[in-house]
Amino acid sequence: MIGWLIYDQEEGVRNQAYVARYFAAAKKRRVSLSLLETEKLCFGFRGGEPFFAYEGKPIAPPDFAIVRTLFPTLSRQLEQAGVAVYNSSKMAELCNDKQKTYQFFASKGIPILDTYFAAKTKAEYLTLPTPFVGKPAGGRGGRQVELIETPQDFSALQRTFPHEAFLVQEPAFYPGKDLRVYVLGKKIVAAMLRTAKQGILSNYTLGGTASVYSLSPKEEQLVQEINSFLDPGLFGIDFLFHEQGLVLNEIEDVVGARMLYAHTNIDLADRYLDWIVKSDKT
Repeated sequence: MIGWLIYDQEEGVRNQAYVARYFAAAKKRRVSLSLLETEKLCFGFRGGEPFFAYEGKPIAPPDFAIVRTLFPTLSRQLEQAGVAVYNSSKMAELCNDKQKTYQFFASKGIPILDTYFAAKTKAEYLTLPTPFVGKPAGGRGGRQVELIETPQDFSALQRTFPHEAFLVQEPAFYPGKDLRVYVLGKKIVAAMLRTAKQGILSNYTLGGTASVYSLSPKEEQLVQEINSFLDPGLFGIDFLFHEQGLVLNEIEDVVGARMLYAHTNIDLADRYLDWIVKSDKT
């Protein structure tokens, strides 16, 4: 079996230890795995057929690809070439746009915070009392999330994203902490509680602390309900703690695993590759 592990160059370097775990898992299963950097990859159509080249040389598509970058167009191209792609292009498009995520899951009855898509709304017409939280629709890892306390703050947020969709939300009832649940296929792998050292951002890579969390039966039911709408793959489903319980915050398509390796004995890369090898798609 032949597979591609696809990263942007900078992220591949930053995640060298995680990449090494994928190669160890592949070697154990006699999978031929190659690391490809998006900057060196050319793809499109030649003679009406999907075409790929790497470092300027034509390359045959693999049996499967693990896409660790936000590039739905590449994922769709691989799928058109008959490659089993993880996660699917459909999920990449849904999960990496918070507006699409909220529209889809709110329509399925999944609880979310009061949320407005307010990129063009003038501050005086925004029907959300301050303070509230503003974030870009395509943001990841807690970056560029702002606490908005005045109309002037909101206007500054609009200037920050003049050509990008963003949204605003009411603050969670219990700010500064959130819950990430890792799901693989249709099973829950682990749940991790993240707590901010200060402010509202609890992301582990931004200095938040993490600990293993035991889901209640009600919480597990909510996770599985969300997971039922996802194509099989590896995701991080993130929740905030609100008055009546968990509310969906976002779904990480290219989910990080640093806190999982730091606080558990779970080798996520090994489990992921094992699941891929045994998947019906491959």
